[in-house]
Amino acid sequence: MAALNGEMVEIQRRKAQLEAELNNLSRAIATGPDSPTLRAAITEREVEISKLTDRTLGMKKGSVRKQMVDLRKFVKESLADVRELIAGKHARPSIVRQHISRHVDEIKLFPEGEGRAVRYKGEWKLLGSSSGAEGQS
Repeated sequence: MAALNGEMVEIQRRKAQLEAELNNLSRAIATGPDSPTLRAAITEREVEISKLTDRTLGMKKGSVRKQMVDLRKFVKESLADVRELIAGKHARPSIVRQHISRHVDEIKLFPEGEGRAVRYKGEWKLLGSSSGAEGQS
């Protein structure tokens, strides 16, 4: 997550720099003679800004948006079976409970039918946002 934040900060910094350069180049063209070199420099910066935008907003592999979507999906799928996380074959219940408590204030468990089936519901703080989660085990 920190790597994604760092990447976003770097992209924003570079985009701001390119936009400032574009403003300077545009002013140079507006106040001076037509120059193929200046037009080429403007085109280069516009292409780079477009690529940076694609890296952040696009859904191609490697884009920040795609990485966030994949990360959210992974987290939600990992939390899909709370019973397995807390009491499964490889679980360490006290450590799992401690980690889950960082992301959820309350989990409500409801018996479901006959036997050991349980339905659960809670407000999960996944990646800085709250979203309702519900499932069965």
